[in-house]
Amino acid sequence: MSLKMKFLGGAGQVEGSALLLQSKNSNFLLDYGVSLGNHKGDPPVFPNHVSPKSLSGLSLSHSHLDHCGAIPHLYISGHMKCYITKPTLDQVSLLINDFLKISGNYLTYERKELEKMKSNSHFLNFNDEVKISNSPFTIKLLDAGHIPGSSQIIINDGKHRILYTGNVNSVETRLQPTMDLNYGELDAIICESTYAGTYHPERKKEEKNFVNKVQEIVDNGGVAQIPAFAIGRSQEILLILTENNYKGNIYMDGMAVKAIDLYSTYDKQFVKDPDSLKRALKRTILIRDSHDRNSVSGPGVIISPAGMLGGGTAIHYLSQIYDNPKNAIFMVGFQAPGTSGYRLLNEKIIYLRGKKRKLKAEPYLFKFSSHIDQNGFEKLFKSIKGNPTVFVMHGEENKLDYLMNYVKDIGLKSCSPELGNEYDISSNNSI
Repeated sequence: MSLKMKFLGGAGQVEGSALLLQSKNSNFLLDYGVSLGNHKGDPPVFPNHVSPKSLSGLSLSHSHLDHCGAIPHLYISGHMKCYITKPTLDQVSLLINDFLKISGNYLTYERKELEKMKSNSHFLNFNDEVKISNSPFTIKLLDAGHIPGSSQIIINDGKHRILYTGNVNSVETRLQPTMDLNYGELDAIICESTYAGTYHPERKKEEKNFVNKVQEIVDNGGVAQIPAFAIGRSQEILLILTENNYKGNIYMDGMAVKAIDLYSTYDKQFVKDPDSLKRALKRTILIRDSHDRNSVSGPGVIISPAGMLGGGTAIHYLSQIYDNPKNAIFMVGFQAPGTSGYRLLNEKIIYLRGKKRKLKAEPYLFKFSSHIDQNGFEKLFKSIKGNPTVFVMHGEENKLDYLMNYVKDIGLKSCSPELGNEYDISSNNSI
């Protein structure tokens, strides 16, 4: 029995992940994301086309737009089941609704397609195994440790076992446990490579340095603004502050509030320590509307999207604090070249209402990644059983090359597919 893979997106690049599996005239899709670009207003780029009516089903690793942003397009004509964790669907709903507001003129779908996707979703818990109707495929989801509900996907056609990592994290965070490495025998691995060859700072030390600097700014009468991704990162930052005994006001605004409302309802399967999250919420002033926003004042911390300052409520607060040297802006994740966050860190320049402004508040960068680094990759591949071929994707060219060569050095076959490439797993040949 032949098992074929086709890379519809995410091959040779970081964004737009999409992988099609074909066996016994049955097609199953893993992720279907968009590429967003680094500049506000860039039109999203969709992955290569797949006929929705040809699909027996699809599974989504997690809710970030570069993995899910094109899925509603499939429901214009499709009716297939989407196998997913409940937290992932909850967050997809938040992000796609926001995506429609911001980029609706560029999108091929509307809210009705999102609702159709939701009505065709089949919820799985981690380690549940389910047979896909009218196909040879069985799938199982494992915890990816990336954001709440994020999954690695193991797919089995009766002869081959394939691991699709999605985005994974091998370091325990305040919000999430580490990724599950209990894979069993594998014939192929499709692996992200975002931080291949890179080593993240030691987490506890980075947390301590971050909280100490935030506390110093607030104690000196300043505002510590923390632009952060709404999904996962904002809530992680809140927990870092509260669990490290930060003293002072904490405000949270934007979509991060809707996300934490969801997270507070999840059990230990999807949030590492629900009790610590509830304690943190009691310490936090949640900003739910413009009236609340206008009442924010005095020294304290403000956590608000967007993480690269591409929009969101972070811009509102930045316009109020940028020109006071007592204040500080803490970037807490990767800042892509060309973004406002990158410019703020490297040039101390911001643009407000189209006008260039010199930043007087002090910018800082602390690295709280939710992606696996090289230490994690080494741990991942030490856990592998069998002799799988490894396909590296979701990375810049130098990261793809690094991971591909590392995998070869440890004795496994590896390649870095290009967009549109097809492979026959049964014969290990490119088609």
